[in-house]
Amino acid sequence: MNTNFLNIRFPDDIAFGAIGGPVFNTTIIRNNANIENRFTTALKPMIHYNVGHNIKTEKQMSELLAFFRICHGKANAFRFRDWLDYSAKKQFIGNIDLPVDDQGLYYLQLNKVYNFCGINYNRIITKPIASTVVLEICNQEGFYETVDKEMFEVNELTGIVSVKALLPLKSRIFASFEFDIKARFDTDAVKCQINEGNTYTWNDIPIVEIV
Repeated sequence: MNTNFLNIRFPDDIAFGAIGGPVFNTTIIRNNANIENRFTTALKPMIHYNVGHNIKTEKQMSELLAFFRICHGKANAFRFRDWLDYSAKKQFIGNIDLPVDDQGLYYLQLNKVYNFCGINYNRIITKPIASTVVLEICNQEGFYETVDKEMFEVNELTGIVSVKALLPLKSRIFASFEFDIKARFDTDAVKCQINEGNTYTWNDIPIVEIV
């Protein structure tokens, strides 16, 4: 079966409390003087989680087994909510200038900027929750005005926002939203055990973010 993306979300109650977070890939070379050279071999960190310890009920196990079968193990990707980082507030996504197509639409990419001590890290968001997206325009006086939801559409598979060309030129557009990540199981095998008292154990369920 070919690798695919299923636009369904991993069960939230099992994902909540998962162990993990973003993982970078860094190569370190140390010379004879113990001076290090460090090379980042990936442009962005990928999130790794393990959700095995969160299975507590028969219902959760049944849902997880069904989800695993539908995904064919590693074969099909899905949405996953990273409960440590799943929302963004007032993120600048672009200026209103001339329309970029013959339908009079602007295309703006959702993103989230992380800032510490004046240093920024920009993250492209490709799996937003469309119903949570709120756009605001900031005029030259610095006042914010909410954009009517009929004025834009959100592509939940790319994070691109299509905005109608009826907003004031030179307006700065900011977005607030919730989002998922694109992920897959990092195992093809179910290793589940039923314990006394009808409790369930599947300790190692690795899930990894993919592009």
